[in-house]
Amino acid sequence: MFSLKTNRLELFPLHLSHLKLLQISRTALEKHLGWEISNMKMADNMTEDIEGAIQHWINCMSENPTNYQWNTSWEIFLKKENRSIGTVGFNGIPNELGETVIGYSIDNSYHNQGYMTEALTELVVWAELNPRLKRIIAETDQDNLPSQRVLLKVGFEELGIFEERDTLLFGKMNW
Repeated sequence: MFSLKTNRLELFPLHLSHLKLLQISRTALEKHLGWEISNMKMADNMTEDIEGAIQHWINCMSENPTNYQWNTSWEIFLKKENRSIGTVGFNGIPNELGETVIGYSIDNSYHNQGYMTEALTELVVWAELNPRLKRIIAETDQDNLPSQRVLLKVGFEELGIFEERDTLLFGKMNW
């Protein structure tokens, strides 16, 4: 299985069959992959977003399995514990403007330990290898200062308020 590796983490882009298991339950996916059961706890507002993203990725991957890494959840796997601690993913391959959107979430137990910064940095480096990519966009709640700090550490810049959802937008250019 293709993955990206850092010192502490491994990032696995899930295949269609994995996404379908994840849609059933995270435990079903983790058992299938032979990982420790995570009992992952995310921020309350992320559950609905993640469920919607999983369905979006299943639909996109069914239509275009070739570029699945751009249309899937990348599980953030903590090597020393043999468990998934979070997820990160794009909303698709770069569009005609060269843009894509990235989203992420990490288990509450693993906040403030640098894991998301490490994972996001590695995935952005991989994404920047795509010559079509010009900008990655991220959205975060205005009061989610830890998420904003992660984005700034990875090289994103604040773009302003997304009025429709009352969130902050960040962007990272790839020149």
